Amino acid sequence: MRHLPNILIVDDSDIYLVFLENILNKTKANLIKALSGMEAIEKIKGIELALAIIDVQMPEMNGYELAIRINKNRTKSKVPIIFLTASKVDEIQIFEGYGSGAVDYLIKPINYRILLFKTNVFLDLFNQKQTILKNTVKLKKYADELKKVNQSLKNSEEKYRSYIDNAPDGVFITDETGRYLEINSSASRITGYSENELLKMSITDFLPKESQEIGLSHFKRLIETGHSKSEFLFKHKNGTKRWWMVDAVKINPSRFLGFAKDITNRKLSEDLVFQTRENYETFFNSIDDFLFVLDTNQNIIHVNNTVYRRLGYSEKEIIGSSFLVLYQPENHAEANRTLTEMLLDETRYSLIPIVNESKIKIPVETKISKGFWNGKPAIFCVSKDISQIQLSEDKFSKVFFLNPSACGLTDLATGKYLEVNDAFYSLLGFEKNEVIGRTPLELGILDDESLKELMHRYETGGKKSNEAQLKAKNGELKDVILSAEEINLQEKTYLFTVVHDITERKKIELVLEKSEASMAEAQRIAKMGSWEWDMKSNTVKWSKEMFTIFNTSFENYDTNPDSIIKKIHPDDVQAFMNNMKNNQQNGISEPLEYRIIHNDGSIHYIFAEGVMETDEKGDPIKNVGTAQDITIRKAFEQTLKIKDEKYKTMLNASPDGIFLIDLKGIIIDASGIGYELLGFNKKDDLAGKRFIQFIPANERKSARELLDKTLNEGIAQCFEMSIKKKNQSLFLSEISSTLIQGDDGKPFSFMIIIRDISHRKKMETNQIHADRMANLGEMASGMAHEINQPLNIISMVMDKILFETGKTEIIDIDFLKNKSDKIFENITRIRNIIDHVRAFSRNQDNYILTGFNVNLSIENATSMIWEQFKHLGINLNLSLGDGIPQIIGNTFKFEQVIINLLINAKDALIEKKNKEMGFDSMKIEIKSYEENKFLVVQIWDNGSGISKDSIHNIMLPFYTTKEEGKGTGLGLSICYQIIKEMNGTIDIKSDLLNGTRIKLIMDTQRKN
Repeated sequence: MRHLPNILIVDDSDIYLVFLENILNKTKANLIKALSGMEAIEKIKGIELALAIIDVQMPEMNGYELAIRINKNRTKSKVPIIFLTASKVDEIQIFEGYGSGAVDYLIKPINYRILLFKTNVFLDLFNQKQTILKNTVKLKKYADELKKVNQSLKNSEEKYRSYIDNAPDGVFITDETGRYLEINSSASRITGYSENELLKMSITDFLPKESQEIGLSHFKRLIETGHSKSEFLFKHKNGTKRWWMVDAVKINPSRFLGFAKDITNRKLSEDLVFQTRENYETFFNSIDDFLFVLDTNQNIIHVNNTVYRRLGYSEKEIIGSSFLVLYQPENHAEANRTLTEMLLDETRYSLIPIVNESKIKIPVETKISKGFWNGKPAIFCVSKDISQIQLSEDKFSKVFFLNPSACGLTDLATGKYLEVNDAFYSLLGFEKNEVIGRTPLELGILDDESLKELMHRYETGGKKSNEAQLKAKNGELKDVILSAEEINLQEKTYLFTVVHDITERKKIELVLEKSEASMAEAQRIAKMGSWEWDMKSNTVKWSKEMFTIFNTSFENYDTNPDSIIKKIHPDDVQAFMNNMKNNQQNGISEPLEYRIIHNDGSIHYIFAEGVMETDEKGDPIKNVGTAQDITIRKAFEQTLKIKDEKYKTMLNASPDGIFLIDLKGIIIDASGIGYELLGFNKKDDLAGKRFIQFIPANERKSARELLDKTLNEGIAQCFEMSIKKKNQSLFLSEISSTLIQGDDGKPFSFMIIIRDISHRKKMETNQIHADRMANLGEMASGMAHEINQPLNIISMVMDKILFETGKTEIIDIDFLKNKSDKIFENITRIRNIIDHVRAFSRNQDNYILTGFNVNLSIENATSMIWEQFKHLGINLNLSLGDGIPQIIGNTFKFEQVIINLLINAKDALIEKKNKEMGFDSMKIEIKSYEENKFLVVQIWDNGSGISKDSIHNIMLPFYTTKEEGKGTGLGLSICYQIIKEMNGTIDIKSDLLNGTRIKLIMDTQRKN
């Protein structure tokens, strides 16, 4: 059972001792009371104290002397002492008290809450000390046990070392890089390396190329999971490759224990068995008949691929099932009987049909034989599909199944597929169990209309082969030539269809068709012609576009290359001649740009280039090339040059800093003001630097959001953030960004505009503070009333106490406690009012944005003006929603917004009252609620309202609708500024003479 800590209470007044006892009974402690120092000394002999509360002024032995006596013989830990005194103490008394063991002073009359709080603190400290002492005893016990454990570990380690050294398998200990730290003798034996050699090696030294990936994967898995077991090849010292099985565990993050067993002989045996089994499986699955292996209970334990492929069963459906699953229920008895007869050699085969997964019968001839499977007795069944024999001759079967085109055989009466070939599955993507027994319409290969049209052509004696479109399983349309013919087999008529896939041919035809049209159009648009210069005959052939480029006709064209010179600008003739001469003499075809003159006198720019062809001796014989009219491009280049000059002029004339930044955030260029803003003197010092290095680390997330928004939306405006200069000094800026895109619409850079707003922000801060102080002046009378009210209550309570003390010498302790509570309650009320006004009026520059309760801010704001409004006859009604989420911002600035709007509403009400006789129902209503993830605060009044002409300007600085001398015009402008900082907006609706409704709308999703 836990003992309560002891508290000593000493006071020479039995009334005050009872008062203290009533207060401290609320603590979890045993109280020891004494009316004098000597009584206290007697009562605490042999008792450990958590705290002593002692009156300083006592006869015979004062509080200081008692404190010294209490702690005189307590060497290990002193008793903390709280002194009580009815008067103020000077510094000498304080030093005397602390010297005797005091930890605090309380002035009578004491606040019982403070006494309780401090007492509980010392009780907690005492309990913690007791816990520490108990833990010390436990710790010693644990230390003794730990010594025993360490000895056991030592013994265990010696056993482990003995096992490791004598283990038949290789034992390795490696670090986290795979380097060997410890090995046993078997490790040397299986690797061929000595211990010294191994301790200089790592895992990768043993891995041949083909085992690198699996070996490294094994080690990575060991590091990540703590255990890995793998089999892979290792290189022996003698050059041979050996198989190891490695089982490894993690000892700690830097030590790994591995056991390696040489399993080369086992692997060779397994490979031989596997190859034998593989050869058998290959043979087994190459048979087109249905092969089944049954156990002695006649359950299916193995089948070949033909069963899965042609019958459509899954492994889960057939393996482990009775062989009867292959037969219709009505055939089960006959199948059982026939199997028994074949096992007894009473019959050679069975002609009972089996069924596929769709329960369609397949005629088969089944034979069985006895044998062993995996060392156990088994029954081998071979079911040969004889439906092909019944439907067609062998020749037809080969044509059908070996045909590279998709073939199908359908029942003429029902239209259902009886058989299709592999090309059919490959073309249309179906599985066999999806096709057999279903019609093309059910498979969705053809729609009803297309099927009817094809059947109509066939039945009316039209073409037996028709182009059509078939829909594959994945929805892809296939262009095909569909051929159909009726065939008679075993006195029954079937429809034999052959489908030739022409999808690729159709695509190529379409591409060629489009390509030819595109080439012709491309030549026309690009104004590019082709030419061929035969150097042996010295003749030039032109394409059609060449005549358009050179502004001539076929009739006027001379194939001699010299005739072209007539069209060339005189200043470019020599260059053209030199190029031709170089082509002829040196066999080199160089690109050339020159000008020609059209018949109307206009000058056009031509760009020509070609490819030289030579004979077996290397002599040039032909030059093939193109000529393009680049007049428009040359004009565009000139225009771009002019625009570039204008851009640079505008860039350097801007009062803001302008920067060009590529998509990786590297500065390409900047205006002169931009260099100055960042503290650079010239372009070379700034170009190539990362833009993000000029953003402080705590604001880089905002900078990335700016660029992401620009990349997604094309523009981002008015992001406020600090900028770090070259000298590491900071200034506040406003940043806007625009995305610059190429002709293809792909973005290739950002234009960043930076404006230094340090001075502007300072002015705005001063305006906000001045407005706040003006509001305080406005609210002064109301706050005076708020303070006077609790002062009057305190005064009346004190009068009541004095009145009661005048009637009797003994005051009822409950009465005194009740009245004291009222005094402290009203003192706290006054202090809260003063503290809130002090905080509200303080400059908020260094305030850290946090989440705050909007409803509480509204109540704080209204509390400062409530009495003033009441005095003016204004009915102020609050309707604040429950469960309103917090928002991020400055609670005092938000209160300033509420007060500004309430003062404006008050002025509008008084203005209306002065203008309208009989208007005395002045109302203001404040509501708060959440709407579509936005928090809305609505302030409504039935005052004079705002005209339509003024409502658009009401947010502008220095704009006011009040009489001269009654407003600065900054109130709403400051409100807008504060709400904007909180990512919010202000919505104003007003009806002249009928009132105004203002909504503050703030995003509840905003993160700090």
